[in-house]
Amino acid sequence: MAILLFSLRSLMAIGLIWQFAVSSWAQDYPVKPVRCIVPSTGNTELVGRLIAGGLTQTFGQQFYVDIRAGAAGNIGAEIAARAPADGYTVLLIMQSHAVNVSLYRKLSYDLMADFAAVTQLASAPQTVVVHPSLPVKSISDLVKLAKAKPGVINYASAGRGTSSSLAGEFFKMTAGVDLVEIPYKGGGPALTAVFAGEVSVYFASLTRSLLDLTGNEG
Repeated sequence: MAILLFSLRSLMAIGLIWQFAVSSWAQDYPVKPVRCIVPSTGNTELVGRLIAGGLTQTFGQQFYVDIRAGAAGNIGAEIAARAPADGYTVLLIMQSHAVNVSLYRKLSYDLMADFAAVTQLASAPQTVVVHPSLPVKSISDLVKLAKAKPGVINYASAGRGTSSSLAGEFFKMTAGVDLVEIPYKGGGPALTAVFAGEVSVYFASLTRSLLDLTGNEG
């Protein structure tokens, strides 16, 4: 899931610009390029680039993508929260930002106070991707192997608290198995790690895994 957010201060500034444009014929928004901060790679980056391209065509002004991956989206969120209140910073967030409120003892931003939701952009199911060296051909095979080797099989995530991390923990809980999470800075590096054999399993978004498995760039 990805949700488009504006910094709350920036959103208020946009409102003022529109009000002044109506009352005093000021210049229309946007009058300069808009920065779209994407706090993760993989499927989130894919959505961000698609949306930025569409907004560029719609508004006739460039919406450019600024990848700031890491810390389950916290790096990008902090940068967006500190952005100037001029309406020219957009943040694409994931469900991990809601998780981070409980996962981290202290955050440099307030999810409720610093941001205001604009719209939900996308949602995608998760799928299980395994390296060929792992002798499994079904979910039941994976469960059996994991139960036979507790704490041995590792799985990649796009960062703690991300959808891939939550999917892995949910799988462990429902299947009663012990897998070891290896967090990466985004879905792209996580999936690449599985292809390279660095880790054995990845709970990837269906769209991103299909793109990579078919050799397409996202």
